[in-house]
Amino acid sequence: MSKVGVGSYSEVYSAINDNREKLVYKIIPVENKSGTNKISQKSKSALSDLIITKTLNSLRSGSFEQASHYCENFTNLRGLNYVTSEVDRLQCDGNAQKENYRRKSSYKYLICEMADDGITLHNKKSLTPKEGIAICAQILAAFSVAESAVQFEHRDFHTNNILLTLTETPSLKYKLNNHTFEIPVYKWKVTIIDFTFSRLTVGKEDTPIYTDLQKLKISGLKNSSLFRVYDLQRKALKGNWDHYNPKTNIYWVEFVVKEVLKRVDNYWSSVGVHSKCITSDFYQMLQSWKDTISGVDARSAATGGVESMSKKASSGSEENSKPASVATTTTNSNCSSSTTSNSSNQIGGTTRSPEPPKKMNGLSLSELCCLFCCPPCPGRIAAKLAFLPPEATYTLIPGDASNHSLSLTDRAEWQYSQRDLEMIEVFYTRTSRGNRIACMYVRASSNPRFTVLFSHGNAVDLGQMSSFYLGLGTRINCNIFSYDYSGYGCSTGKPSEKNLYADIDSAWHALRSRYGISPEHIILYGQSIGTVPTVDLASRFEVGAVILHSPLMSGMRVAFPNTKRTWFFDAFPSIDKVPKVTSPVLVIHGTEDEVIDFSHGLAIYERCPKAVEPLWVEGAGHNDVELYGVYLDRLKQFITVDLAN
Repeated sequence: MSKVGVGSYSEVYSAINDNREKLVYKIIPVENKSGTNKISQKSKSALSDLIITKTLNSLRSGSFEQASHYCENFTNLRGLNYVTSEVDRLQCDGNAQKENYRRKSSYKYLICEMADDGITLHNKKSLTPKEGIAICAQILAAFSVAESAVQFEHRDFHTNNILLTLTETPSLKYKLNNHTFEIPVYKWKVTIIDFTFSRLTVGKEDTPIYTDLQKLKISGLKNSSLFRVYDLQRKALKGNWDHYNPKTNIYWVEFVVKEVLKRVDNYWSSVGVHSKCITSDFYQMLQSWKDTISGVDARSAATGGVESMSKKASSGSEENSKPASVATTTTNSNCSSSTTSNSSNQIGGTTRSPEPPKKMNGLSLSELCCLFCCPPCPGRIAAKLAFLPPEATYTLIPGDASNHSLSLTDRAEWQYSQRDLEMIEVFYTRTSRGNRIACMYVRASSNPRFTVLFSHGNAVDLGQMSSFYLGLGTRINCNIFSYDYSGYGCSTGKPSEKNLYADIDSAWHALRSRYGISPEHIILYGQSIGTVPTVDLASRFEVGAVILHSPLMSGMRVAFPNTKRTWFFDAFPSIDKVPKVTSPVLVIHGTEDEVIDFSHGLAIYERCPKAVEPLWVEGAGHNDVELYGVYLDRLKQFITVDLAN
């Protein structure tokens, strides 16, 4: 047996039992003159800790089908023992000149036997963004269930009270007021421990079980973020430690999300990437979540914690069911956006770190809980991760009739002459969902065989892509037609999956009617999130060809790689639409893609009925495939050779 930790009123040891199971023993002194770490402990405090531990443990026991609430993220209590020990103690009467003498002392202990649930989050110094998302999702789900079941407040929820266990289990099941849902697990299962300071209710009369912490002194933490949470908690409760105030849970969740973000930052530092320059949507989701929780108005938080927000989210209101952008809140008046970012002219764009939101970043905390705790939440997570519209880098200046002229800002980084800019035509068209989207037609070739309908990546707009379009069209001898998604650039509306499909439909009809181009002379090109509307359109219309650059199978499969099937709530299910594509398809993917794993490109390629030889760019990531010489070579070969046969 080895000592592994010391709590406020207990000591924790690790040991292996006769069945070779690794267990943890929490030893709580009862009715002693001093606790094991010299802090006085009354029987009432020990009993409070024990009752809370057993109550939360009951959320994981019994029949899942019959339970109204179920959660496996709290301490797995295996057994409980009450022990009395007679110990010889060397005593001194206080006079150094007198001889020491011995006497018998009686010690009473409660010993809790628990499963060993891994390492603490405190000792886990680095997390990938995907791991961070999964950990936060489990925490929010666990708090939702416990608040609803027993009015639970942890009141001491720091990184030493979160354990992480490596697991191959793909997901965990939960029940909230008889409502069943699952949350995918990415490698780490969360266990929440140490309920010495916690509060909940038991019995038919909802008797509160709690510890009065009014006189608790937190030494050595002043001016720290942890001290701030204790102080906020103390002020919120106003001395009423028996009362239920779930605002305290929000304070602690905010603290933990910030700690998770620190570990994600450490991960990117370890691989030599600064967090402000990374291309991971998962980091953006965590950052946005942290900013959202930090922006919650204290008055609204006081009316309900995680559980009450989940109730609102699960009510199925139409407003909550509408997708919205987490990472940015975009307004399209005068083609402006509330988000500030650095520009990038790379295809797919560079992920931007969002500014702290003025109003909770366009997402209410109840919607946030809906994302993680109530179906169809995983699909919503994936959808929200997909859209990161930048600040508009261009404007459309009205001219005669429906004609407009293009004005680019410095952030568009136009690489050609002003005369070359005249080769670009811009105009608006209206979608079936009522949004007005900006379109761009680049006359890069005087005698093209094909026109490319290009659907760009998730963090760029037409202005940033304009130089690339002109260069690409010139090199492959094609004209380029593109458009901005709803909520991007000068397009109105908000980005969403439904708008994505309506946007490309509108662009398709505009290309055909305005320029008289027939389907057999159109190549649909989609990159990253742009492959989603591209596959959808190609599954409904036969065209000259299709190019899928860094495609994704579905949103859930990006967010949670262990997902093996398409769930009814999944977003962007391209993997199920690809078999319906009857046109020739070229799949392009970097083997070291850090955003959409290379396995997605392989799976899409294998499901295409008329796939040509793919282009796997060895060593390329998500945003640099175009920098490799094989990229242009393969495109030229595809257009001049593959499509000529």
